[in-house]
Amino acid sequence: ISFLDDPNNPSNRLVQMQSTTGGTGATTSEAEIYLPSKFFEGTYATRIYFNDTPASGADGDHVVTTFFSICVPCWTMQNDPNYRENDFEYLPNGGWGATGPRMYFTTWETYQDSPRWKATNASTNIAASYAGWHNLVMQVSGGHVKYYIDGALVADHSGIYYPEGPMTLNYNLWFIDGTGASGTRVWQQRMDWVYFAKDAVLTPAQVDGIVAN
Repeated sequence: ISFLDDPNNPSNRLVQMQSTTGGTGATTSEAEIYLPSKFFEGTYATRIYFNDTPASGADGDHVVTTFFSICVPCWTMQNDPNYRENDFEYLPNGGWGATGPRMYFTTWETYQDSPRWKATNASTNIAASYAGWHNLVMQVSGGHVKYYIDGALVADHSGIYYPEGPMTLNYNLWFIDGTGASGTRVWQQRMDWVYFAKDAVLTPAQVDGIVAN
Protein backbone atom coordinates (compact mmCIF):
# COMPACT_ATOMS: atom_id res chain seq x y z
CA ILE A 1 0.00 0.00 0.00
CA SER A 2 1.49 3.33 -1.07
CA PHE A 3 0.59 6.99 -1.51
CA LEU A 4 1.10 8.70 -4.87
CA ASP A 5 0.89 12.16 -6.38
CA ASP A 6 -2.22 12.46 -8.54
CA PRO A 7 -0.97 12.84 -12.15
CA ASN A 8 -4.10 14.85 -12.99
CA ASN A 9 -4.03 17.16 -9.95
CA PRO A 10 -0.70 18.25 -8.38
CA SER A 11 -2.43 19.22 -5.11
CA ASN A 12 -4.06 15.81 -4.66
CA ARG A 13 -2.81 12.46 -3.39
CA LEU A 14 -3.99 8.92 -4.16
CA VAL A 15 -3.64 5.62 -2.33
CA GLN A 16 -2.57 2.57 -4.31
CA MET A 17 -3.02 -1.07 -3.36
CA GLN A 18 -0.88 -3.71 -5.06
CA SER A 19 -1.19 -7.50 -5.02
CA THR A 20 1.12 -9.99 -6.71
CA THR A 21 1.00 -13.68 -7.57
CA GLY A 22 3.02 -16.34 -9.26
CA GLY A 23 0.03 -18.66 -9.34
CA THR A 24 0.48 -20.38 -5.97
CA GLY A 25 -0.22 -19.47 -2.35
CA ALA A 26 3.48 -19.28 -1.57
CA THR A 27 4.05 -16.72 -4.36
CA THR A 28 1.01 -14.57 -3.58
CA SER A 29 0.81 -11.33 -1.61
CA GLU A 30 -2.54 -9.53 -1.30
CA ALA A 31 -3.50 -6.07 0.00
CA GLU A 32 -6.38 -4.87 2.15
CA ILE A 33 -7.34 -1.64 3.91
CA TYR A 34 -9.97 -1.71 6.64
CA LEU A 35 -11.44 0.75 9.13
CA PRO A 36 -12.97 0.00 12.56
CA SER A 37 -16.28 -1.78 13.04
CA LYS A 38 -18.42 1.35 13.51
CA PHE A 39 -20.26 1.80 10.21
CA PHE A 40 -23.91 0.88 9.90
CA GLU A 41 -26.80 2.90 8.48
CA GLY A 42 -26.02 5.84 6.24
CA THR A 43 -24.22 6.54 2.98
CA TYR A 44 -20.88 5.00 1.97
CA ALA A 45 -18.96 6.40 -1.01
CA THR A 46 -15.59 6.29 -2.72
CA ARG A 47 -13.81 7.28 -5.92
CA ILE A 48 -11.86 4.27 -7.18
CA TYR A 49 -9.79 3.27 -10.21
CA PHE A 50 -10.27 -0.23 -11.61
CA ASN A 51 -7.84 -1.97 -13.96
CA ASP A 52 -8.69 -4.53 -16.64
CA THR A 53 -5.07 -5.64 -17.05
CA PRO A 54 -2.14 -6.17 -14.66
CA ALA A 55 0.47 -3.49 -14.07
CA SER A 56 3.03 -6.10 -15.11
CA GLY A 57 3.06 -9.76 -16.11
CA ALA A 58 0.67 -11.90 -18.12
CA ASP A 59 -3.06 -11.14 -18.09
CA GLY A 60 -5.76 -13.66 -17.17
CA ASP A 61 -5.86 -13.84 -13.38
CA HIS A 62 -9.20 -14.17 -11.61
CA VAL A 63 -8.62 -11.08 -9.50
CA VAL A 64 -11.21 -9.26 -7.36
CA THR A 65 -11.03 -5.50 -6.71
CA THR A 66 -13.40 -4.36 -3.99
CA PHE A 67 -15.06 -1.69 -1.86
CA PHE A 68 -17.18 -3.28 0.86
CA SER A 69 -18.43 -3.39 4.44
CA ILE A 70 -18.38 -6.51 6.62
CA CYS A 71 -18.90 -7.58 10.24
CA VAL A 72 -15.66 -8.81 11.84
CA PRO A 73 -15.84 -11.06 13.74
CA CYS A 74 -19.47 -12.13 13.65
CA TRP A 75 -19.47 -15.46 11.81
CA THR A 76 -19.14 -17.87 14.75
CA MET A 77 -21.04 -20.88 13.40
CA GLN A 78 -22.44 -22.27 10.17
CA ASN A 79 -25.21 -20.02 8.80
CA ASP A 80 -24.68 -17.50 11.60
CA PRO A 81 -27.66 -15.08 11.42
CA ASN A 82 -25.52 -12.21 12.74
CA TYR A 83 -23.22 -12.26 9.69
CA ARG A 84 -23.43 -9.24 7.36
CA GLU A 85 -21.51 -8.00 4.33
CA ASN A 86 -22.20 -5.51 1.51
CA ASP A 87 -19.97 -5.70 -1.59
CA PHE A 88 -18.89 -3.89 -4.70
CA GLU A 89 -16.65 -6.47 -6.41
CA TYR A 90 -15.08 -5.98 -9.85
CA LEU A 91 -13.69 -9.04 -11.67
CA PRO A 92 -11.88 -7.87 -14.83
CA ASN A 93 -11.27 -11.45 -16.00
CA GLY A 94 -14.37 -13.06 -14.53
CA GLY A 95 -14.48 -15.85 -11.99
CA TRP A 96 -16.97 -17.84 -9.91
CA GLY A 97 -18.12 -19.55 -13.10
CA ALA A 98 -18.71 -16.31 -15.03
CA THR A 99 -16.69 -14.65 -17.76
CA GLY A 100 -15.44 -11.12 -17.37
CA PRO A 101 -15.22 -8.28 -17.06
CA ARG A 102 -18.04 -8.24 -14.53
CA MET A 103 -19.16 -6.12 -11.56
CA TYR A 104 -20.96 -7.77 -8.65
CA PHE A 105 -23.20 -6.11 -6.05
CA THR A 106 -23.82 -8.58 -3.23
CA THR A 107 -25.59 -8.25 0.11
CA TRP A 108 -25.05 -11.15 2.51
CA GLU A 109 -27.31 -12.67 5.14
CA THR A 110 -24.94 -15.57 5.98
CA TYR A 111 -23.09 -18.60 4.59
CA GLN A 112 -21.84 -22.07 5.46
CA ASP A 113 -18.53 -23.60 4.39
CA SER A 114 -19.11 -27.14 5.67
CA PRO A 115 -20.09 -29.83 4.80
CA ARG A 116 -20.61 -27.96 1.50
CA TRP A 117 -20.49 -24.30 0.51
CA LYS A 118 -23.83 -22.51 0.68
CA ALA A 119 -24.26 -18.77 0.25
CA THR A 120 -27.33 -16.94 1.51
CA ASN A 121 -27.19 -13.60 -0.24
CA ALA A 122 -28.78 -11.30 -2.79
CA SER A 123 -26.47 -10.71 -5.73
CA THR A 124 -26.75 -8.63 -8.89
CA ASN A 125 -24.08 -8.33 -11.56
CA ILE A 126 -23.35 -6.39 -14.73
CA ALA A 127 -21.20 -7.81 -17.54
CA ALA A 128 -19.21 -4.75 -18.64
CA SER A 129 -15.80 -3.16 -18.32
CA TYR A 130 -15.38 -0.65 -15.52
CA ALA A 131 -11.74 0.15 -16.21
CA GLY A 132 -10.87 3.68 -15.09
CA TRP A 133 -12.19 6.04 -12.42
CA HIS A 134 -15.68 5.53 -10.98
CA ASN A 135 -17.71 6.89 -8.08
CA LEU A 136 -19.35 4.18 -5.96
CA VAL A 137 -22.17 4.97 -3.53
CA MET A 138 -23.96 2.57 -1.18
CA GLN A 139 -27.01 3.62 0.85
CA VAL A 140 -27.93 1.50 3.89
CA SER A 141 -31.25 2.65 5.28
CA GLY A 142 -34.89 1.71 5.80
CA GLY A 143 -34.38 -1.98 5.17
CA HIS A 144 -32.72 -1.45 1.77
CA VAL A 145 -29.11 -1.59 0.60
CA LYS A 146 -28.82 0.38 -2.64
CA TYR A 147 -25.75 0.41 -4.88
CA TYR A 148 -24.89 3.20 -7.33
CA ILE A 149 -22.11 3.60 -9.91
CA ASP A 150 -21.49 7.07 -11.35
CA GLY A 151 -24.93 8.22 -10.20
CA ALA A 152 -26.92 5.29 -11.61
CA LEU A 153 -28.79 2.85 -9.34
CA VAL A 154 -27.53 -0.65 -10.21
CA ALA A 155 -28.88 -2.83 -7.36
CA ASP A 156 -31.40 -2.71 -4.50
CA HIS A 157 -31.43 -5.54 -1.92
CA SER A 158 -33.74 -5.85 1.08
CA GLY A 159 -35.52 -8.35 3.33
CA ILE A 160 -33.37 -10.83 5.25
CA TYR A 161 -30.23 -9.50 3.53
CA TYR A 162 -30.35 -6.13 5.32
CA PRO A 163 -27.46 -5.85 7.84
CA GLU A 164 -28.15 -6.12 11.57
CA GLY A 165 -25.50 -3.79 12.98
CA PRO A 166 -22.04 -2.20 12.71
CA MET A 167 -19.48 -3.23 10.10
CA THR A 168 -15.96 -2.36 9.06
CA LEU A 169 -15.34 -0.37 5.87
CA ASN A 170 -12.81 -1.97 3.55
CA TYR A 171 -10.88 -2.17 0.28
CA ASN A 172 -9.37 -5.45 -0.87
CA LEU A 173 -7.43 -6.68 -3.91
CA TRP A 174 -7.28 -10.48 -3.96
CA PHE A 175 -6.99 -13.53 -6.20
CA ILE A 176 -9.72 -16.16 -6.44
CA ASP A 177 -7.26 -18.80 -7.66
CA GLY A 178 -4.03 -19.33 -9.57
CA THR A 179 -4.50 -19.43 -13.34
CA GLY A 180 -2.48 -20.86 -16.19
CA ALA A 181 -0.50 -17.64 -16.62
CA SER A 182 3.23 -17.95 -16.05
CA GLY A 183 5.63 -15.69 -14.18
CA THR A 184 4.82 -13.02 -11.61
CA ARG A 185 1.76 -10.83 -12.16
CA VAL A 186 1.20 -7.50 -10.42
CA TRP A 187 -2.28 -5.97 -10.06
CA GLN A 188 -3.16 -2.52 -8.72
CA GLN A 189 -6.15 -0.43 -7.72
CA ARG A 190 -6.21 3.23 -6.69
CA MET A 191 -8.51 5.27 -4.49
CA ASP A 192 -8.92 9.05 -4.38
CA TRP A 193 -11.27 9.51 -1.42
CA VAL A 194 -13.69 7.71 0.88
CA TYR A 195 -16.73 9.29 2.58
CA PHE A 196 -19.33 8.10 5.09
CA ALA A 197 -22.43 9.99 6.29
CA LYS A 198 -23.87 8.38 9.42
CA ASP A 199 -27.67 7.91 9.44
CA ALA A 200 -28.04 10.07 6.34
CA VAL A 201 -29.29 8.98 2.92
CA LEU A 202 -27.43 11.11 0.39
CA THR A 203 -27.79 10.96 -3.37
CA PRO A 204 -24.65 10.47 -5.47
CA ALA A 205 -24.96 14.11 -6.58
CA GLN A 206 -25.04 15.27 -2.95
CA VAL A 207 -21.96 13.18 -2.16
CA ASP A 208 -20.13 14.70 -5.14
CA GLY A 209 -20.98 18.19 -3.92
CA ILE A 210 -19.79 17.52 -0.37
CA VAL A 211 -16.51 16.01 -1.58
CA ALA A 212 -15.95 18.89 -4.02
CA ASN A 213 -16.26 21.35 -1.15
